[in-house]
Amino acid sequence: MGAADAMSNRRKTTIVLGLFLAPLFVWYFVLNNVAVYRSISLAPGTVTTQDFHLNYSGYYRMGIQAERKLPHGQVEGSLGLEKVEDTPALRYSWTLSCDGGKMTLSGSSEKIVGGAYARDWVETQFGGFEGKHWERCQLKIHFLGGGEGLSGANPKLRVYIELF
Repeated sequence: MGAADAMSNRRKTTIVLGLFLAPLFVWYFVLNNVAVYRSISLAPGTVTTQDFHLNYSGYYRMGIQAERKLPHGQVEGSLGLEKVEDTPALRYSWTLSCDGGKMTLSGSSEKIVGGAYARDWVETQFGGFEGKHWERCQLKIHFLGGGEGLSGANPKLRVYIELF
């Protein structure tokens, strides 16, 4: 086996390793872009407290996600993304504290900053913040009412960073 054959084999090995490792690398970052993803109760008077660490530095979005198991418009109306007759919108207030209280944000369902849609779910985004890798945060949400239309939609709290 000559030097050219050895070089060719090394090049092939590098390409094969690259083809294997690149998707694994992307999968790892996509898997870890979510700091919080958990089921929550939307019953009036419920306070949800979630402690979490940030996986990356960057801009994080906070939202409530629900499955599209109900008639069209009911989930969107209940999340406050659309005005739907006879569907009261979810009402809540929230407070986020990070870095030992050095950064504190608060808001309510009166100010929705965005929404996300997929075939199987809908999300209302109620806030966002700039965070640093390994920073510890605490999010408290106090539910005030209007979540009755989401009882069968498996609502979840989601805090995530968009990597790409």
